[in-house]
Amino acid sequence: MFFRVSLVFSNQEESMDVAELKQTGYRFSFCRACMMPEIPRVVDVLYALRFFEEQEYYDYCAANHQTYIENVMYVAAAVCDAVLALKPYNAAKVEQIIAAAIAELCPDEARCLNVPGYYAARKVMGDEIPPLSATTETMQQACGCAQCQEMIRERERDACA
Repeated sequence: MFFRVSLVFSNQEESMDVAELKQTGYRFSFCRACMMPEIPRVVDVLYALRFFEEQEYYDYCAANHQTYIENVMYVAAAVCDAVLALKPYNAAKVEQIIAAAIAELCPDEARCLNVPGYYAARKVMGDEIPPLSATTETMQQACGCAQCQEMIRERERDACA
């Protein structure tokens, strides 16, 4: 069973894709210090769209952490037209569309390989990234986010001192 997720703006129902959401300035709600997941997982977006019966954090967060559910719904709204337009249905392509939307909607501070949801999205997209078992240094070098780059600079400064 499929259902359409839409956003309501100006009393008029519109469907918005990722580019349109970004153009409005939308990014996921995200707090690096939060102990609950905030960046959606692909499986939870599939669950919200009723493409999948399995879920990872959706049910738990529905009762305990609405920020995650809000972010899942924004991804679902952004990808629903593209996903429903796929004929024939291709599960791998759907997962890549969702993962790309997740990566695109992450705020800058969440675009870090140390953020589990962003890491998982990049993995689904097929990006060459180190395994989770990699050392902190290896992960920071592969990441490229401002925080990881600052950690590398600090480590280099400490080594020179």
